[in-house]
Amino acid sequence: MLVLELESGGAVRIGDDIIIWVARDSRGQAKLFISAPREVPIRRTELVPHKATKTGLTQRPDQYSISHTRR
Repeated sequence: MLVLELESGGAVRIGDDIIIWVARDSRGQAKLFISAPREVPIRRTELVPHKATKTGLTQRPDQYSISHTRR
């Protein structure tokens, strides 16, 4: 699992066809904007049954402990 910390307006590219932008609203909540080909399914995980994947992820990302280190 890759954990990224992005500023509002930051983006992540996955392969050649998928881009995810991050924005924050006036309440500080993160908003994701996703650009992907129509044939790529995009689903909110809380709306589909949770299954373990081939990567071994059996918990939601917010259930993992994340430690922050200062440089």
